[in-house]
Amino acid sequence: SGVVMIQGKLSELSRYAAIPPQLVEIVNTFLADHHSNPPCGRYEFTPDIYCNVEEVTGKDASVAKLENHHRYIDLQITMGHEFVGLETAEYCKKVAEPYDEQRDIEFFNDLPATYIEFSYGDFLWLLPGEAHAPCIGQGTWKKIVFKLRVQ
Repeated sequence: SGVVMIQGKLSELSRYAAIPPQLVEIVNTFLADHHSNPPCGRYEFTPDIYCNVEEVTGKDASVAKLENHHRYIDLQITMGHEFVGLETAEYCKKVAEPYDEQRDIEFFNDLPATYIEFSYGDFLWLLPGEAHAPCIGQGTWKKIVFKLRVQ
C-alpha cells in the first residue's frame, strides 16, 4: 500500500522535518502544562491548530472503520496501547459514511492493508489520504489528537 504515515517516539518529535516546529512547540508545551494528562475536551491553539482529548474505548478490528480527512493532518498521541489499521484512501471503495465537510471526515468499510502497534510515548502523523482505523484494543484510555489544517 502507499501509506507513508510517520510513527515515532514522542520524545523525538522535533527531529522530523515534516512536522512544523510551531506544532512541536505547541505539543510539548501542552503536554508539559498538563503533566501529560490533559482533561478531556477541545483545545484551540491557532486558527489552524487544535486538539481533541478523549477517553476512548477499545474495539475489535472487525468493527473498526477506516476514517480519512481531507483538510487536516492528524498528530495522534495515545496514552494507552492500541493497534491502528492503515490503508491509502484512494484504494478504499466501500463507503460507510460519505465525506462530511463540517467534520472533515469520511468512513470506509474496506479492510486495512496493514496494522501497526501504537503505545504510550509514541505519536502517529497521518496526512489527508492516509485512512486509519484507530483504537483497536481492549479497555479504555485517553487519546490526544492534534489537528493541523493544510487546506
